[in-house]
Amino acid sequence: MLKAQAHELAKRFGVPIGASGAPQDLLIVGMGKLGGRELNVSSDIDLVFLYDEDGETRPTAIYPDARRSLTIQEFYERLARRLIPALNDIEGPGFVFRVDMRLRPNGDSGPIVCSSDMLETYLYTQGRDWERFAWLKGRVINTPVFSDGETFSRQVNNVMSLVKPFVFRKYLDFGAITSLTKLHEMIRAETTRREIARKGSYVNVKLGRGGIREIEFLTQTLQVIRGGRDSSLRGRETLLMLDALAKEGAISSEVANKLKESYVFLRDVEHAIQYVNDEQTQRLSRHGENLPNVAGLLGIQEEKLWERLEQVNDFVSKTFDSIFQTEKAENKGDWPLGWETGTSTAASALVEKLTSFRVSGRSR
Repeated sequence: MLKAQAHELAKRFGVPIGASGAPQDLLIVGMGKLGGRELNVSSDIDLVFLYDEDGETRPTAIYPDARRSLTIQEFYERLARRLIPALNDIEGPGFVFRVDMRLRPNGDSGPIVCSSDMLETYLYTQGRDWERFAWLKGRVINTPVFSDGETFSRQVNNVMSLVKPFVFRKYLDFGAITSLTKLHEMIRAETTRREIARKGSYVNVKLGRGGIREIEFLTQTLQVIRGGRDSSLRGRETLLMLDALAKEGAISSEVANKLKESYVFLRDVEHAIQYVNDEQTQRLSRHGENLPNVAGLLGIQEEKLWERLEQVNDFVSKTFDSIFQTEKAENKGDWPLGWETGTSTAASALVEKLTSFRVSGRSR
């Protein structure tokens, strides 16, 4: 698809040639689950479109009839406007993938295609802590169209050499780790609030307490902490990185193996949930709804499924809390559940919380 669309554009506008005189290819970076080769049944794909050098299109021996020149950015913006609908739009039997472009520099307000210079400026002047985790998984997923293999590899290396020091700092940034942990705590609390609002009628196997996200967050945080000095911890796949972390002594082999088993189980449950109605969801009902079908797909009784799920959630959450020291904060000093959104049950608890600050002098 990429090659066919690029060749069609090259017939009209020529080949993108950079300042060095070398053909410049589009670099499609797969982020998240795509970058880590961990897609689920109903995943969307997070993409970032890049190119290495600025320049313009020129006629070549293969495309001699090109009559109009474009900048490389203009050329690849046109290509992006062809590629995204081809993957994302529903036609005939369906679509290929849902495409999400919001992880690109400046998100929805940024250009759909960026040069390596633009990426570098963004990462080191505006890049946020959570984007270090996003780019940890980043992987160029396409092959060359206009350049040879050696030139293409050089372009990929140029781009990824900008990303590596952004993700993996030589010296540990404790402030970043703290802010990311707080962000996760907010997500966990909001997910719990929603589950409680539904009277515990379902659990979210991805975002809930002891879910998929906590294993991934734990793994990636330890990678970010240690990866600046240890290249073996710069991988993208969760299971392989748990092994690597155990080998380097960041976690015990016993914990790593149990986390791997838990991750595989939770991902299997996630796949089964999404197979039931082909929906992009991670909610498993406690009774009825999708529970019988999910249990059937996994070949396990409903009661046994919930028993296993609760055991896994308990182990993962306790492991997470022990590493990030969140349990004490949640039990003794956390904000009342639902205070951000003003739930009715949070009002009196919030008054009590604020009063405790005044009494203890923490408001000063």
